[in-house]
Amino acid sequence: MFILKIPTIHCQSCAGHIRQIIQKHQPDASITIDVSKKTVTIRSLEKLLPPKLLNELKNAGYEATF
Repeated sequence: MFILKIPTIHCQSCAGHIRQIIQKHQPDASITIDVSKKTVTIRSLEKLLPPKLLNELKNAGYEATF
């Protein structure tokens, strides 16, 4: 499980965009996004998040930290 902090989440539209990016890289992951806490929880069998995922989030304006 990974918990990302993404301070630029402002609304459900942002959450939807973030969800699409994550699903592109980890299609089998379970994703929970809490807009009010500005967190994204990813449950996956993967032990590491793909660097391309974090880069794509950043390029879309959603820089994520752990």
